[in-house]
Amino acid sequence: MGRRRGRAPGRELTELELEHLRLLLEVRERAHSYARHYDEQLEDFVLRMREDGSSARVIAAQLGVGGSTVQNWIASAVRRREP
Repeated sequence: MGRRRGRAPGRELTELELEHLRLLLEVRERAHSYARHYDEQLEDFVLRMREDGSSARVIAAQLGVGGSTVQNWIASAVRRREP
């Protein structure tokens, strides 16, 4: 007699469980999309402030983040501007 290895397959999802998971996945995808959008807005605004004479050090200190974080935001904004 052959024995199965590993776990037995679980029960099938109910329609309600499946719908709930699909909705959660959709919300997750939207949240990631919104996060990307607002990350880009933040980066672009920081770049404009930098171009207007603010230093990355001052921006970082005022926001309470590291200077490298601000530098990364600026670099991302610059990359998006390049053709």
